[in-house]
Parts: sequence; structure tokens; C-alpha cells
Amino acid sequence: MMNLDRFAGSNESPVFETVDNLNTCGCGNQAEWLVYKDRQPHCPECFKEATECGDVVEVQYLCV
Repeated sequence: MMNLDRFAGSNESPVFETVDNLNTCGCGNQAEWLVYKDRQPHCPECFKEATECGDVVEVQYLCV
């Protein structure tokens, strides 16, 4: 699992790349959501972080 603690309180943010396998989050966990217009796969933990940014974010639930 990706350790997001190093990003807390910094201007740095984790990089999530769009992958061909939509079942795997950028952190390596199983994805349950597609986030953003380019449909980046996210697990529940990363999904929560992505949607708490305060901006409007496009999401789609994966039927897993």
C-alpha cells in the first residue's frame, strides 16, 4: 500500500497514472472507482483522498 503520510502538509502530491488494468489502483490495491475525466482507477482509500480536494470530481463506481 502506498504511504501517503509523506504528502501530508506538503505541496507534493502522489502521482496516479491511468493504467490499462482498471482493476488496480495506483497504490496497488484493488480499484473500486474510476476518478477524473481520464478514468484513473482508485481504491476506496485513494478515492476518499481524491474527492476531499474540494473541487468537483467526476467519478464512476466499478461493479466489483
